Amino acid sequence: MKTFCTILLISLLITCTLSADTRTVNDAIIDQMFDDFNLDTTTYKIEVLSNRLKKTELENEEISIKPLTLKDPLGLFTVIITIFDDGGKIESSQVRMRIRKFDSVLVATDRLKRHTPLTTSNTTIQKVEVTNLRNKSYYSLAETEGYRIKGTVQKSIPIT
Repeated sequence: MKTFCTILLISLLITCTLSADTRTVNDAIIDQMFDDFNLDTTTYKIEVLSNRLKKTELENEEISIKPLTLKDPLGLFTVIITIFDDGGKIESSQVRMRIRKFDSVLVATDRLKRHTPLTTSNTTIQKVEVTNLRNKSYYSLAETEGYRIKGTVQKSIPIT
């Protein structure tokens, strides 16, 4: 029984040391995206939607990212991922991801009707997703001095 426990412990330690050097391809892609595009981890969140790479884990391999478009990395974003090992190309495939941006902006604390003046009682600063906003969002109440709401704004919606 003692030898069985010893063998089990040794095999567990070997498994842990081997898996400590590996990382998943999706984690490596996300880390590389943050590095290549100088994205802040507190402001952006990246989610890999589809990955057609056959390789699922990386040990010593490196990856390179080539975007398919020249637009800013925001919303749905597609890149070509190439995996290299010792200077040689191992695999290349297209990867789709969703990049979401969060920011502290002025939001409505209650439902605001048309022509309602913006005050401290009906607005607050909150960190919300601003990925799909088309108009400029406001970061403080001072920026909106004298402004009135043009249309109905729902609760917890950024004011633009």
